[in-house]
Amino acid sequence: MDNETLRKLLPNYIQPGMGEDKLIDKIAPYIDAAETWANGYIATSEFTDHYEHLKPLRDDIVAARALYLAAPALDVTMHPNGLAVVNTDSLAPASVERSREFRKTLDRQTIDSIDRFIAAVTSDEAVWSTFYLSNPLTNILRSSIFYNCADLIAHTGIEHSWDQYINTLRKISAIEIDIAEKFISWALLTEMRANKGPQAAQESPLYINAIQIIKRVLADALKEEGKHLLYERLRIIVNEIRKHPDVFPQWHNSDTAKLYDPPVFRNDRNSGGYFF
Repeated sequence: MDNETLRKLLPNYIQPGMGEDKLIDKIAPYIDAAETWANGYIATSEFTDHYEHLKPLRDDIVAARALYLAAPALDVTMHPNGLAVVNTDSLAPASVERSREFRKTLDRQTIDSIDRFIAAVTSDEAVWSTFYLSNPLTNILRSSIFYNCADLIAHTGIEHSWDQYINTLRKISAIEIDIAEKFISWALLTEMRANKGPQAAQESPLYINAIQIIKRVLADALKEEGKHLLYERLRIIVNEIRKHPDVFPQWHNSDTAKLYDPPVFRNDRNSGGYFF
């Protein structure tokens, strides 16, 4: 992390004068908080230090998060003598609305930077093979079938906000488990959640289409609208899964599959319910 990484997110930032603290020094406590957050949700700096192309991507995430946290103490424009609104002759505090928009922009930047980081990690098989074993972002990616932040946001319509994303993800994760128990099986859900990285593009169109339909069902279920219709769409998916054991072997070997193929009672003398 350096001062330039922070400054590129503040295009109207004025260079400090002689003896002035740099921006990175002024918001040092927020950078520390953002680093701790990144270690807990994205990846440790020790990990990205081993991959030259990942380090600046992680720094972008930390910078956006740090400025988001520091925003209540900052304004869109910073001046060596205080805070200012752009294009004014005298210094003045920013409006509540302007400050709110500033934070929303930084929040969106955080989300976009996370997705760029995910793209870099999942497109490189050598990096992915080590990343998914030890980094917290793996747990987030594997808690849902949604591929990244943008994927979940596009389907659910929530704001580009980290807090909304992580809270929605927890709800979606719980709905997925319910769907797995009744329809697609825990085994297939686990496979769909884990199917990210270089190998994901190798899946068949049937598999990809099933995931897309389930994502739309999840988004609608989140709104709790027409639950019986959602279940009907899932039953259609199950029928497709039943027809293609080569594409969905996890489901066909699961206990959930037995719900759709119960044993047939045969009336013979050795049957427990034998009758004449």
